[in-house]
Amino acid sequence: MLNIKTLSVFLLFSLVSFCSAPLPVFEFGSDFILTDQNGKEFKLSDHNEKNKLMFFGYLSCPDFCPVTMAKISGVLKSMNSGEDFQIIYISVDPERDTVEKLRAYAASFNSNITALTGKIDNIQKIAQDYKAAFQKAESGSALGYTIDHTTRVYLLDKQNRVRHLFRYPDGPEIYRDVLGRL
Repeated sequence: MLNIKTLSVFLLFSLVSFCSAPLPVFEFGSDFILTDQNGKEFKLSDHNEKNKLMFFGYLSCPDFCPVTMAKISGVLKSMNSGEDFQIIYISVDPERDTVEKLRAYAASFNSNITALTGKIDNIQKIAQDYKAAFQKAESGSALGYTIDHTTRVYLLDKQNRVRHLFRYPDGPEIYRDVLGRL
């Protein structure tokens, strides 16, 4: 029979082992080409110098997107890792999210953000490749519509492989733990 002390040591060792386990490599995602906030072509495979935090959103999003951007920026700042990671923001509302608006939005958060837009068909394919989804939802608001969208943040390594999926409720401590293992 195990005593409490032995069980406690076993549980602590298991927790430490889990937290330091290498991150898996997911078998989805692909290279893509979109337009960045400066109007220039952005091809993912041309950017292998940094790990990336990528998510799909839109500038008129009333909740998930600004909270996620603030969380990511805050975590990277707290880790002094702002220069080690590139944030990739893919707009799912190219109708409203112009290059000019994306440039202003990106400048308000982090110098390492790349905000991307493109043709809706291309963005839909990229979302599918990353197992993300979005759809326009008509609303009675002044905006006329909102967009229901996946709220996961994708951690990509320098080879642009998906290594982790952060959920919206994941707090800064989870981000710091996972980013520290990459």
